[in-house]
Amino acid sequence: MDCHCAQLWTSLFACPAAFVLANDFFEFLPDNSEPLLLSQVSPGMTCEVIVTNRAGLYRYRTGIRISLVEHLPQGNAIIRIVE
Repeated sequence: MDCHCAQLWTSLFACPAAFVLANDFFEFLPDNSEPLLLSQVSPGMTCEVIVTNRAGLYRYRTGIRISLVEHLPQGNAIIRIVE
């Protein structure tokens, strides 16, 4: 990828980043649709991130919108944060 990021908050919006599923459960909410798993999101699709903690005690709509760039092995992905 051809991206040289400065260590600034605004660079998060300009450069792709790895999204690694680890301890929590993530869902992705497209406009006017039901939540999807990461494996169900297509490249180029824009979604809001929903996170549920490991124990399932809370589910939180973050308000952060991402666009999927590409899927990676082991269920991870490259994403871009959308303003």
